[in-house]
Amino acid sequence: MEFSEVIERRRSVRKYADLSVEDAKLEYVLEAARTAPSAENHQLATFVVVRDPETRAIIGRPGSTQDGKWINRWLARAPVIIVACGDRSKTAPHHGVDFWQIDTAIATEHLVLAAVDVGLGTCWVGAFDEPLVRTTLAIPQQVGILALLTMGYPAEHMGVTERLTRTVVRADTRKTMSELARWETWQRHDHA
Repeated sequence: MEFSEVIERRRSVRKYADLSVEDAKLEYVLEAARTAPSAENHQLATFVVVRDPETRAIIGRPGSTQDGKWINRWLARAPVIIVACGDRSKTAPHHGVDFWQIDTAIATEHLVLAAVDVGLGTCWVGAFDEPLVRTTLAIPQQVGILALLTMGYPAEHMGVTERLTRTVVRADTRKTMSELARWETWQRHDHA
């Protein structure tokens, strides 16, 4: 698949087909994460791949937000949950930014794009019960948990027309290029 097609097809998937993800595809996406760049080549990212249905049910248990709304009801139904972690003991903040988070995010996005390349869907989940995930998976305290990533075969495949329609809708709701990019200085919105 061309890279531009991978970018176009990337979307958050919350409904998965009742199919297992093959070991070869899991290894492919993890290899993409393994080769991601990291600050000073510290390679702080580690991924916990959870396929066991009972464990997925525990860490994917829905919780409620402060306003009482339930979150992530669909999470445990994903065939795979990957927990994106980074060793915070091997890095120091720079300008107030913890590089374990940046390095782990870069590796996670490599994994997400590789998943699209082999026909898998993913959803990056930032709202989860960290103490429950940490305890259930025996993740050490010096390791930060950045996100949960669901993975599997999408239950709904968009046709070309629907995808184009959704792309147009997305394009209309996205920032314009002049809102996104500044050229040479903050004040300059065009590159002409």
